[in-house]
Amino acid sequence: MQIEPYHVEKAAPSTSQNHSSVILLKESIKELRNFEPTVGGIGGGTCAAIVRRAGFPAVVWSTIDGTAHQPNEYVKVANLIEDTKVFGYLMSQL
Repeated sequence: MQIEPYHVEKAAPSTSQNHSSVILLKESIKELRNFEPTVGGIGGGTCAAIVRRAGFPAVVWSTIDGTAHQPNEYVKVANLIEDTKVFGYLMSQL
């Protein structure tokens, strides 16, 4: 028996760690959250993948507890508020 994939989607191209949007987000996180973020990637799709496939750089940020796609997945309202502050600050720097 041979199994063939029904749907295959390649990862979107990554945004360079040296792109100004990445640097500005890192600086915003450091300023407001008081820690040095690391740059990495994730498998799977995010809204940023759509933007990058269209040829634009994109970055993603969120504060999570590591419960994504698991039973009892949740998000803390306090994390949403703090992340919103980062994005607001980031936009004020443009």
